[in-house]
This record gives sequence, structure tokens and C-alpha cells, in this order.
Amino acid sequence: MSWDQDTMIFGMTFDDIEVLRAVHEHRLWAFNAHNIDGVKGDKKTTVVKRQVVANFPVTDGVEDIDVWHARLGHTGPEYIRLMVDRSMAKGIMLKKRGKMDCADCHFGKQRRKTYKNSLERNIAKVNDMIFANLLIPGLHNGTQYSCDG
Repeated sequence: MSWDQDTMIFGMTFDDIEVLRAVHEHRLWAFNAHNIDGVKGDKKTTVVKRQVVANFPVTDGVEDIDVWHARLGHTGPEYIRLMVDRSMAKGIMLKKRGKMDCADCHFGKQRRKTYKNSLERNIAKVNDMIFANLLIPGLHNGTQYSCDG
């Protein structure tokens, strides 16, 4: 068994091959179990497959509503409170039940500004604004107009 205090990583080995790794990130333990079959034959010549067998998070369940909001994929706080009050989800307990403000949810609910249907150019009379498309070179594309650049 190994424990690294700086990175908060716990590991277990079997015959010098890591079979379990637990990482503590975002107030959550994530366990990865791999290499369960072990190695047969000579360890130096056998290639070890690092196939993940199990990967699951573990927590004590007591967190603020904003943490559960993020863990449950930005579920609305009223639904999280409802699940806790009716015991619909095991392991979810709330420290604070107050209001929360999620910047990601606000950003996701924003709407794009609508385009104006008409252009407002303040044109009062004919020839107040003239548009010209100057293709260079001229005369080579079958038109009678040219541009002296």
C-alpha cells in the first residue's frame, strides 16, 4: 500500500503491479480498480494490461446544495431538496439548504440577441449612400467596368 499526502493518492499493489488507486479530488474519492487478473509467467517479459475493471466515486454524502448541484449535472436545487426530503436518493444529505447561484447555469440559459429586421441607415433621399463592388481586375471578366487602383 502507498499513500502520497501531497497529491492525496492512495494505491494498492499486488506482485509489484498496481491494482487499486484512490484519488481525492473535489471533495470526492474516486476509486479505480485495474489489473485484477495479475500477471502470469515472467514479470519482465509479460506485458501488463491496465484495463479498468471498476471506477466509482465515494463520498460521505453530507455537502452543501451547490456541491450536489454540480455532482448531479446541474440539476435544479428545488429537485435536489425534493429528493432529500422524500428520501428518493440514498446518501444525499445537505449541510445548507439556502439559495444558490450557479454561473454555469446562468451562462447556459442566456439567449442570443435577436437581429434587427431592417437596417437603420438614416438615408433621407436618393444617392445619400452609394455601394460599389470593385472587382479587380476588371474587363477580363466580361464587364465594361474597370478599376484604376
